This record gives sequence, structure tokens and C-alpha cells, in this order.
Amino acid sequence: MGAVPSVSIIVPVLNEERHITECLRAITVQDYPPDRLEIIVVDGLSTDRTAAIVGEHAARDHRIRLLSSAKRRTPYSMNIGLLAARGEVVVRIDGHSVVTSDHVRRSVEFLQQSGADHVGGLMRAHGRGYVASTIALAISSPFGVGNARFRYTDREQDIDTVPFGAIRRETLLRLGGFDERFHVGQDSELDFRITLSGGRIRISPAISTDYYCRDSLSRLAKQFFRYGRAKAFILHKHQRLPAARALAPAGLLICTAALTLGSSVFRVMRRPLGTLAGSYALACTLAGVAVAARRGLKHAPLLPIVFMVLHISHGAGFLSGLPVLLTPRPEERVQGSLRAVEATPAVGSR
Repeated sequence: MGAVPSVSIIVPVLNEERHITECLRAITVQDYPPDRLEIIVVDGLSTDRTAAIVGEHAARDHRIRLLSSAKRRTPYSMNIGLLAARGEVVVRIDGHSVVTSDHVRRSVEFLQQSGADHVGGLMRAHGRGYVASTIALAISSPFGVGNARFRYTDREQDIDTVPFGAIRRETLLRLGGFDERFHVGQDSELDFRITLSGGRIRISPAISTDYYCRDSLSRLAKQFFRYGRAKAFILHKHQRLPAARALAPAGLLICTAALTLGSSVFRVMRRPLGTLAGSYALACTLAGVAVAARRGLKHAPLLPIVFMVLHISHGAGFLSGLPVLLTPRPEERVQGSLRAVEATPAVGSR
């Protein structure tokens, strides 16, 4: 790469009219040389005003291109954006996130200086309203998300995955792009391929992205159920997991289910079941109080419930995906799906 690499920012969107203006404003004021930056927004056939809003921004800023993805899902959109990209470095930014004005510059510098293959920063969760802000606290806590350190770390380190990262375009092309079977968790699966190929993923807390999280417990449950299910598909594809944290929620559910079934037959198992349930409820409560004491006591009543939703939904999602282990594994375990998307038309707004 040159001293100042050209950068393609790819923004996959679907029904993001609430956030897309704030997202694009943050991107267009980057302190990176404007002539070295292009912005590719790939819309998954939004049914709201997302595409129209992006078109309005594109009319004012020639660096913005609007493409469409008929298959709608994020990995298809990312591959379409990758094929259209002209930059040496690709930076992914989601439509419901807001980056700092130095995000691209810091990311590219970190990519060059660290020697890593994929770099990124903290995903700082925010919420609008009481429920969403409580969810933001829970998913920024080690008790809520285990060792998903990209949500809370305060030191630079190697890591298993990063969100909204910077990666050389040639690396993405060599790996075959994003695996389109992973409608959720495609970043994690890509980073696992990088690691398996001998590469490194690295995070710096000096880089951060503001992310607006789900605003209801039901939407949170659906989100983490899909995350858990994606981990089962990663296990199927690679015969291993990038991190052991996916097993903890599933293990909790398995133990609870086994003790529940056993206690219906053997009375002696009722006490262990009660101990497990009581200990877990107490742990959620104490963790909620500890987080609320630092971030606002008003969140204390809801935090234990949010923790339970996170753990149970993720564990249930992982277990629901395990039957895939009985199916044949894909022939190409390492590559992505970039060749499959080459025939997909990318329709520009201008």
C-alpha cells in the first residue's frame, strides 16, 4: 500500500432511515484525504426511505455511491460492495452506527503499524430510552457477553474478531469475501478464516464506534438467538469455534434441562436444580447491581432480566443450530462466497 492508501467504506443497510443520516454525516467528515476515500452504500431493497435518503446525500457528495442487493442479507451486500470497491483498504461501517471523525485515519494507521490482517476498535453500545440504554450496559459487561472484548476492552491486544474493522482489499479477495451462508455472524466467520490461515486480528481502544442497540427485549432475544445459531454453523464449517464463550450459555441450558427432566423422576435432583437456578438468578442480580452502581441505579431492576435474555437466547440459538452438524460439510471450508455474487447486478443511484 502507498503512504496514504485509498479507502473504500462499505455500508450495508436495510431499513435504516432512523440512523442513516447520522451515519453518513459522520463518514463524510472524516479527516482522511477526501480524494482517497469512497463511500459505497449497499441497500438490501429497503421498504422505508433509506435508499431515498442515501440518494439525497449522494447528490451532494460525489464520493457516495448507492448500490442495491436483491438478496438483501448483509454478506451479499458486503460482497457486492467489495466487487465495486476501488480502494486498497476496505472499512465496514453499519448503517445504525456512528464513527468518530478520525475513525478511518486511525484504522488505516493501525492496520499499517500493527502488521495485523484485520484491525478495529471498541463497539460502544448506546440506547435511546430506558430499555435500550439498559441493554447497552448489559452488552458492554463481561458478565453479559463473556470475553467478547471488542465491547469493553481498555488495552490494545490480539482478539478473535473486531466489528467495523479495516482490512486490505487483497486479503478479502484472497479469502473469497464473505460467506453468504452466514446471514448473521459473517464478520466473526471471516475473522476465523483469517486466524486459521495464520493471520492476526487486533483491536485498539483508541478506535471506537458508537452503535445503537436494540430497543426491546424481544428484539434483543431474536438478535442473540441468531448470534448463537451462527456459532453452530461456524462449528459445522470449521469443526471448531473461534472462542469458547459460545459454549457457556448452551451449557447452562443443557444442565438446567437435564436437572429439570431428572427431578421429575428422581426427587433427589430437585435440590441441585433449585441450587442452580437460585445461584444463576443471584449472579444476574449481583452483576446487575454492580453495573448499575457505576452507570446508574435506575437500571438495576432491569439489568438481571437483560442478562438472562442474553444468555438464554444465545444458548438456545446455539443448540437450535446443532442439527446442522449431522449434514455434510461444505467442500470449501476456507473460502467465502465472492464468486457466487459476481453475477448479482449492482444498481447505482446515479
